[in-house]
Amino acid sequence: MITLSPNDLTIRDVFVKQLLQLNGVSIDKALAIIEKYSTPSSLIEAYKQCDSEKEKENLISNLKFGLNKRNVGPAIISNSQSLDFSSSNQFCLRPEQYEIVLCVDNCETASGEPNSRKLMLQNELRKNGVTFDIRKLHVGDYAWVAREKVSLIPGQLRLPKGRELVLDHIVERKRMDDLSSSIKDGRFHEQKFRMKECGLRHPIYLVEEIGTSTSLPESTLIQAISNTQSTSHQGNA
Repeated sequence: MITLSPNDLTIRDVFVKQLLQLNGVSIDKALAIIEKYSTPSSLIEAYKQCDSEKEKENLISNLKFGLNKRNVGPAIISNSQSLDFSSSNQFCLRPEQYEIVLCVDNCETASGEPNSRKLMLQNELRKNGVTFDIRKLHVGDYAWVAREKVSLIPGQLRLPKGRELVLDHIVERKRMDDLSSSIKDGRFHEQKFRMKECGLRHPIYLVEEIGTSTSLPESTLIQAISNTQSTSHQGNA
């Protein structure tokens, strides 16, 4: 049985996950919001104190997010009902009611070359009977959800969308050459920060193709991997 339990997740964890369900909210924006408003009720209360719709729009638009400290921008949340934190948002999926789905970031599959490794990945997943879904992931390259099984409702032309529960593992995949590039341009530290703060308890940093040619010495890359292992309290490298 899979359930969203208050004993497993803190209010902060659940709030982050709620924010990430809203259109236009990335992990950086979610973290900026909860730094100012640590719980849904505090944000809802702030909205209630606003005297106009314009004031509501400006409530979070000037919050800074990301390493470059950009503005969050026009209000993402204009209706406090979208952040209802009541128990009605919690649900339980029993073993016969869901399937496990691997979510693959679309950057891991997009390629115009017919024999590319990205297309090979899809073929291998199908060959091994893995149920997967290609979508835009704001954090990581791979994640898993428990998706509710649904049946066709008479009179409808398509299946209704099943509810999903995000499972507590997420993977960021790096080849050694990409790891080298990400260290040089700063993405490595930003991605580690996002993984650590995403609210999932088991982030995994997967490094492949050790021994290939890179723009940084391999000893530097191995040290970066070791530092990730030793400083992360929640995940693995």
